[in-house]
Amino acid sequence: QAGSWDGLLGDTEMAELTAAESGPASSTGDATALLYATQMLACILADELSRGKFAFKRCPELSRSHPQVDAAHKLLAALWKDKFDDFWEVMRTCEWDGSVKPLVDEVERAVRSRLTAAIAAAYESISSADVARLLGIAQPSVPALALAHGWAVGTDGWIEPVSPASASVPEESLFLNDKVQELTHY
Repeated sequence: QAGSWDGLLGDTEMAELTAAESGPASSTGDATALLYATQMLACILADELSRGKFAFKRCPELSRSHPQVDAAHKLLAALWKDKFDDFWEVMRTCEWDGSVKPLVDEVERAVRSRLTAAIAAAYESISSADVARLLGIAQPSVPALALAHGWAVGTDGWIEPVSPASASVPEESLFLNDKVQELTHY
């Protein structure tokens, strides 16, 4: 599924350039607004938040108030500021246009996947309430998600994430790393 979105960001940027060459008359209306909303969502999907910020800055003033552009910009801003509660609130409350809904669903999946990996890398233990908040999921579903990722689930509601990198490092590699450090230490 993720491969089906390859090239979308570049395609939306080319469409933006084509519209700009056609003149200001082609830069108004729902089509333009949906183009910019799609471009910002594609930036989120590609984890290119800076490009998304600049896409919004290039968006014509009339299109910025369009509900889809506004929602995509709120998602982008929430991620930029690490305000994940705000991100999930917009995801839950926005009524997405049918033309962008499949992309929104993929953005939701990708962001949740990236945040899950970030939790695994950053925390030795974290409350299930915090996992639920960060991932925008119901707290009762956290243990199943944790177990699916090979994380330990305590009876006290705490989760012990395991980083994918640390879970798969063979013991021999750790020994070799120690030897390399020993040899390169002055």
